[in-house]
Amino acid sequence: MPDNLIQLANSFRAAILLRERKAAMRLITVYGTIWSRLSKQLAVINQQIEDACARGEIVNQFWLFRQQRYGDLLRQVDQEFKRFSDVADVTITKQQSAAAKAGLGDSVALMERAAESTGIASTFNRLPVAAVENLVGFLGNGSPLRSLLDQLPRTGRQIVEQGLIEGVALGRNPTAIARTIREGLGGNLTRALTISRTEVLRVYRESSRQNYAQNRDVVQGWYWRSSRSRRCCSVCIALDGIFHAVTEPMRPHPRCRCTMIPAVRGVTVDRGTDWFKKQPAEVKRDILGTDAGYEAFKKGDLKLEDMVGLSRNPIWGESYVQLSVKRALAGEGAFPE
Repeated sequence: MPDNLIQLANSFRAAILLRERKAAMRLITVYGTIWSRLSKQLAVINQQIEDACARGEIVNQFWLFRQQRYGDLLRQVDQEFKRFSDVADVTITKQQSAAAKAGLGDSVALMERAAESTGIASTFNRLPVAAVENLVGFLGNGSPLRSLLDQLPRTGRQIVEQGLIEGVALGRNPTAIARTIREGLGGNLTRALTISRTEVLRVYRESSRQNYAQNRDVVQGWYWRSSRSRRCCSVCIALDGIFHAVTEPMRPHPRCRCTMIPAVRGVTVDRGTDWFKKQPAEVKRDILGTDAGYEAFKKGDLKLEDMVGLSRNPIWGESYVQLSVKRALAGEGAFPE
């Protein structure tokens, strides 16, 4: 594959990831503000718990339910995470819209660069933005993005309730209770960031693929391409360089950074597995993820392709995922033929 084509694809990937990171910082900032407000309310309840214990009162979940501050906190959690889901919805859909437009433009540029490298003289069509607008505001399984984000307030309330009830039941100190709740709510932020990265890049890839399909007289399909770094998982490296029909959507795992290269006639590709074999031991170990995986690979008992599994998730749809070493050795892989 021509180096200048890969360099262009890498520059496009870096640009879309940069825009997504800026969106992620928006969510992180909003979450930080929310936690700051909730922690003040939580501190008041924890002080009440501490004072009640000092007076010799029995502090249990029934005591907790009688406290007005407890109800006030739960209502505030509902309000704050409703606001957070609103911000996430606007932020992610805005990024999806920008990604759809970028995918259409970048795919044309990649097709042109690939054609130049093979001497093909062709003018490539570009789909109108309206043709991919149906990608914005939806998940990979076709359900509305909002339906997933609306789970965040419910999850947040459950985390706070469980943290306080378990805390008083087990006699934990207020600091431990607050830490448990903070860590639990942090999972909500992580979930939102995963949704953002996964769904923004999905729209970018799918708008690119649809544009490739629009030019199937020259574009035969697309090639999977990873970033080829120690941050990649074994699945992404194993799939790197595999040809897919232009009608086949990409099936990356959540938060995957891989991209699609147009398979213009005459463009040849190398495989990620060949790149992997040339890497030093520490890079191979990082990519395989475990010492057991590395040892099995070194002995010849395991190939990267064996690590590729196919997951069918109700949220993310179908995606290639990394199998455990045990499952890979048992032959449970689903590497595309």
